[in-house]
Amino acid sequence: MGRERIDFKRGIVLESIFVILGVVAIIFFFRNNFLLTGTFVVLALVLLKISHKKGDFYFYISGAIIGSLIEILAVKAEVWQYANPTFLGIPVWLPFGWGLSGLLIVRIGYTLSEINRGRR
Repeated sequence: MGRERIDFKRGIVLESIFVILGVVAIIFFFRNNFLLTGTFVVLALVLLKISHKKGDFYFYISGAIIGSLIEILAVKAEVWQYANPTFLGIPVWLPFGWGLSGLLIVRIGYTLSEINRGRR
């Protein structure tokens, strides 16, 4: 049980750090599309380097595509708008942000489900 608790805490702490870093990056860099894009790419690469799991690439790509399509539709429907759009009404960094978000959502869900099953 002690080892499971350590793995669970490590997973939740690691994933939470990346969520916080992503939000902080948006707050500070949203006006600089390419700096924010680079930041999201680096965050994703560091996360994958620290802890790579099977299917990570597919979760990242799915988040990037699905999240971006929803954002494009919302912008086109005039639900909201972005301060610094670069294509189709969204900023270039948004797919990378959604990719990282998709990956983190799956990771957090996996961590929580494993601890509930007693595997961590």
